[in-house]
Amino acid sequence: MIRRGHNFEMEIPDGWEETRVANRYIYHGPQKEELVVSGTALEGGGSEEEIRAAGRRALEAALEAMRKAAAHPELERIKELARDESISGKDCWTIVSRTKDETTLFSQAAVMNRRGVLLLTFESANSPEALAIFRAVLLGVRDTVVH
Repeated sequence: MIRRGHNFEMEIPDGWEETRVANRYIYHGPQKEELVVSGTALEGGGSEEEIRAAGRRALEAALEAMRKAAAHPELERIKELARDESISGKDCWTIVSRTKDETTLFSQAAVMNRRGVLLLTFESANSPEALAIFRAVLLGVRDTVVH
């Protein structure tokens, strides 16, 4: 299914159920996966520098939220927060953690474009298939605004 917002569109795996809570979209997969999507839109006018500065602030807020979530005492990081060059064509930062008992995977990403930042949080059983699902979701994120 394709979900389109003001600044991004993304592909959600077929068969996943969608709910909305405030400004977040929550998707549940058949293997009890959960994907939470929220974002910050940059609206209004301003110079290019003002828009870029607002974008940097929105990105830093998303990255800080990711760091804070990954610092939970029951989690251990398996991929540190960094710009993810493997998600080609996008300004994307990812971090991956798992529970200390290695049963649950907790992946997060921030995707930025000229008019906003999309924050994605994915929780699932810890498996290579789960990482592949999250990667496919990230690869399916596209801009809906012209640069």
